Amino acid sequence: MPSENVTTEHSAPRHSAVATWATGLRGLVRHIGLLPQGELLAPAKAVAILDMNPPLRASQPDESGVPIVGQMAPDLVGFVELNDDEARAVQANIEDIRRRVPHSTTRQMSHHAIRQYVALPAFEDKPLVAGGPSMLKCSCVGFVLLAYRDVIQLIDDSNLPPIPLNRILEIWPINVQLLQLAGLRGQGPWPVHLPGYVFHAMGRERKDLPYRPRSGDEHFDATQQQ
Repeated sequence: MPSENVTTEHSAPRHSAVATWATGLRGLVRHIGLLPQGELLAPAKAVAILDMNPPLRASQPDESGVPIVGQMAPDLVGFVELNDDEARAVQANIEDIRRRVPHSTTRQMSHHAIRQYVALPAFEDKPLVAGGPSMLKCSCVGFVLLAYRDVIQLIDDSNLPPIPLNRILEIWPINVQLLQLAGLRGQGPWPVHLPGYVFHAMGRERKDLPYRPRSGDEHFDATQQQ
């Protein structure tokens, strides 16, 4: 189960996790998504990804019927070796997310797209109105955890490290009002699922999962790992 920096050309299987570092902050993992298909990765090469940006970009059609996917030139890649049944289960989970996140046909950040997103907790699964159908919303990390749900538990979230506001804003440089809409109310710190945790998990043997994040695990740089 490797987690690696994308420093040379190499192949990554379908459903690999890919991520970027925060601008100017090597190792601080900013955003995470999944590869919809196997890819030949290379430094600075943009590839299609599935992710929660927001909006959700998981191959749902836009207003013209064209599938919405993200684009990323990954700094990191990690994957779990899956058997055929597990790979089918991950794909089924992605399709379930696509059906159950409140639908948006836009490719841009919008008020409607924000309704798809939550950072604390990493995902919510509840009716939008009492007695209505269950709806999902999630963060970028929550999207990955939901995709792997019931296949493998990557993160032990029973005691996540508290993350202060200044570090949150380094990772997600958005205004405080949007953070509040995403569930980060007050002044913090907050026990938030962060993208770096996934790469610490995927760098371990399956028998050692779920991984319990420690303070500082918002960073992942394979050259710094023991």
